[in-house]
Amino acid sequence: MGPVKRSLAIASKLIVHDVTFVSNSNYPLGIKAIEAQNYPCVTYDDSDEIFGVIDQINPDLVINNVLDTSFDYISQLREKNYFVIDFEDLGPGIEVANLVFNALSDFGIELPNVFTGYKYYILEDEFYFQPPKVIQRNVNRVLVMFLGNDPNNLTEKTIQALISSGYSGNIDVLLGVGYPNKKEIIENYNIFNNIVIYESVRSMSELIGKADILFTSAERTVYEVCSIGVPCICMCQDNRELANTFANVDNGIINLGLGNEVSIDRIASEFISLVENFDARIEMNQRMLNIDLKNGFANVWNIVKKFYADFELEEDF
Repeated sequence: MGPVKRSLAIASKLIVHDVTFVSNSNYPLGIKAIEAQNYPCVTYDDSDEIFGVIDQINPDLVINNVLDTSFDYISQLREKNYFVIDFEDLGPGIEVANLVFNALSDFGIELPNVFTGYKYYILEDEFYFQPPKVIQRNVNRVLVMFLGNDPNNLTEKTIQALISSGYSGNIDVLLGVGYPNKKEIIENYNIFNNIVIYESVRSMSELIGKADILFTSAERTVYEVCSIGVPCICMCQDNRELANTFANVDNGIINLGLGNEVSIDRIASEFISLVENFDARIEMNQRMLNIDLKNGFANVWNIVKKFYADFELEEDF
C-alpha cells in the first residue's frame, strides 16, 4: 500500500492533467484504494501485458512507484519515447530512467538523474492542514502504527512493551491494511480499558496529532509524523528501512534499529525515558517542525519541468 499512497499523493496534485493508474490485478487492496478516489485504474495479469496497456493510454509521462525496476523494463519504456520518472526505486532501471526521486534512502547513488532526501518527499494532502503539535508535560496518549502488513509484528511487541512499562494512559493502535492477525490482536488486547485498536480511521493526520508519543517504522510515516511534530520512536522492518538516513535523532526521531532485534525491555525503557523527559520531547518537536516538508511536490515538479523541457528539445532533433 505504500506505493499506492505515494501515487495517490502525487495524483492529487496533478489536477490539470489526466491521470490513469496501471496495476497488476493481483493487488486488489491497492486497486480498491485507487478507485475509491475516482481515478481510472487499468489492470493487467501478466508482466508482458504492461507495455500494451501503457501504449493504449499513450501518456506523456510514465511514473513508476516500483521499489526495484529492471534495466530492461525502463529501457523498453524509453525506446517508446516515454518520459519515465521513478519514485523510491533502487533497481538497475534507475540508470536509464529520465528522473528518479528517493526521499527515503540513497545508498550512496550518485547519478545526474537521481535526487534524494526529504526535500522530495510528497506529503498526502491532509498533512498540509493539520496544526503542529504542542507538547504537553504529561504523556496522556500514545499511538502505535506500524502500517502495511507489519511482517515482524512490531505492533504487538510495542503493545507488550507499553503494558510491561506500567504506563496507564491511553494507547491507540492503528493496524495496517495488510496486517494478518487483526482478529487475534483485537481479542487479546480489548480486555485492557486503556487500549483502543483501529482497523482504519477517517483521518490519519488527526490521529497522529492527538498523540503525545508515537511508535512507527522507518518508512513513509516518519515524514508524516515529522510534519506535525509528534515525538517519535521508530523501529525498522528491514535493511531497506535501516538505510533511511532521515530517521535519526538530528531530525527529532529516536531510531532503535531493526525491530526484530530490539527487546521488549529496551522498548519499554526508551519509552519511559522519553515520558519522563519533557525537555527532550520539546527538542524533538522543534527539530521536526524546523524541517520543511510542505514543499516536496513543488521541488519535484520544478525538476520534472526542467528535465522534460530538455527531453522535448531532444525529441525535436
